[in-house]
Amino acid sequence: MPTMHAYGYGYALMPTSFLINTIIPAHLGLCIYGALFSQSLSLLEYHFIYRYLAICKSNCLYVFNSWKYFIIHLLIWLLMGLVWGLITHLFLSSQTLADHFREPLWEIYGFDVNKTAIVGPLYKRQNELGEVVWDWTNLFALGVVELILGASFAVIIFCTWQIQKTLKTTAMSEKSIRLQHELFRALLVQTIVPGIFEYTPGDYRNALITKFGTRIRVLGANEHQLAGSCSNH
Repeated sequence: MPTMHAYGYGYALMPTSFLINTIIPAHLGLCIYGALFSQSLSLLEYHFIYRYLAICKSNCLYVFNSWKYFIIHLLIWLLMGLVWGLITHLFLSSQTLADHFREPLWEIYGFDVNKTAIVGPLYKRQNELGEVVWDWTNLFALGVVELILGASFAVIIFCTWQIQKTLKTTAMSEKSIRLQHELFRALLVQTIVPGIFEYTPGDYRNALITKFGTRIRVLGANEHQLAGSCSNH
């Protein structure tokens, strides 16, 4: 898992493993990490859609029970990761980002941005006149990923609302209703845990940095671990 360091109006993700002291492999690894982040939410979304169809629209369950729809589901899941990965590759990796983080990463971790790739948004930067201006490319990237997250959570909220509504009025037997409630609670727990510890902090971090700028360290690995990894390589 990469380490995140926030500084000014941006943050950088950097590898902490064997990818240190590599450029292309580290860059690809970080892009894949972003893609998997998006795809993990997509899987939760699929769970909610399936549960919604099973309880509210059982006549439409064929979209999950038929092999001919499996390819469509797989392509949508892959597309979510591809979009996120491409956003990371095309918009969240630049010389401006490396220059911005060069000094703080070296001073704190001994991390050399000339030897190891980093990715991340930098929402404000200095122009040729030394003025701090918005970086519209990074804001566009933020808009795309927030749109993906927002749409996914909108689907989850809609399915949750419809499932709760249906379970209150359904003609199912008491045993079936109890079973559906238990399955649904398990799904909610599966969603709430990463929602609290992964998705929500990510959105809060973007909002905080975009509006105020900040200098914080949020580590995926121990700081001394990263410093040790950098020195060993």
